[in-house]
Amino acid sequence: MGEGSSRYAVGQQAFARIAPGRASNLAMLALGAALGAGVAYLVDPYQGARRRAELLDRSSSFARAAAHRGGRLARHSRNRLEGVLASLAEPLRPYGAASDRKLAARIRSRLGHQVKHLERLELEVRNGDVTVRGKADESEIAPLLRAIAEVRGVRSVTDSFERAAPDAPVQ
Repeated sequence: MGEGSSRYAVGQQAFARIAPGRASNLAMLALGAALGAGVAYLVDPYQGARRRAELLDRSSSFARAAAHRGGRLARHSRNRLEGVLASLAEPLRPYGAASDRKLAARIRSRLGHQVKHLERLELEVRNGDVTVRGKADESEIAPLLRAIAEVRGVRSVTDSFERAAPDAPVQ
């Protein structure tokens, strides 16, 4: 046996000699002394009021912070769960299937990088079929239609533009 294990055995034997009831009595005595010291600390006539106020401030701050963290954790967990459920449901949907509103948002996001005046365009999306209306310069229309057709979930694109003359500014 090594030296460390013999010390452990000696400690075990010494602890075993204390009667079980006596050990719990010693623990209760220590607990009572700690509680008494805490009460004396808080009811001290000179600084007890300040200590109690500080304890109240710290405990309420802790409670607010815990509630804030709990809310963040709940939101994070909900978002993770929604993501997991969406990824599990993905194989069940046809490729690129999305709601019309979501598809319109995807298209606007893609077009925001290619078109100067996105607010001039009107998109109508129905079951993956996209109709584009608005005023546009002739040179912008072909790349715009190609960009829309490349968006995941788009089945067809219908061009309903009001074409401006090549040299006339679009308003």
